[in-house]
Amino acid sequence: MNRFYSRVTFIIEMKRKTGYYLISVILPCVMLVFMTLISFCLPPDSGEKVGLGVTIILAFSVYQIMIAESPPTTSDATPVLSEYTLCLALNQQRLGSINANIIHLHSYLTSNDETKAIQAEWKAAARVIGRLFFRLALVVAVMDTIILFAPQL
Repeated sequence: MNRFYSRVTFIIEMKRKTGYYLISVILPCVMLVFMTLISFCLPPDSGEKVGLGVTIILAFSVYQIMIAESPPTTSDATPVLSEYTLCLALNQQRLGSINANIIHLHSYLTSNDETKAIQAEWKAAARVIGRLFFRLALVVAVMDTIILFAPQL
């Protein structure tokens, strides 16, 4: 006895649109990283190095809350962007304390006639240390990005 069975095949093609996440999630995170690096370019005399650092830490906190609310509610794993912003916020806190130490080093001695030469040396040392940590912060930010996003590619 010959029996014929009907067969129906459905092909569903799904594509994630990355433009939304690129503009609203990844780009602001990259901008916050650049703001972190800019804090090392500010001169210690301006008095805004620590203020900018604290503002960036608060921005990372708000950004972390936004990312935590955006993934699907059934997600079992922690989103990679949450881990990334957490690493960057921790780095920003470390860099903020380094900036505070650079400012302390910059204004180590009071300004009087006897210590002007020594104070100039301390200011030069503070500038060199600031540039060194700028480069170090850049390398750490790039390495964090590579380590966290490379497994996703």
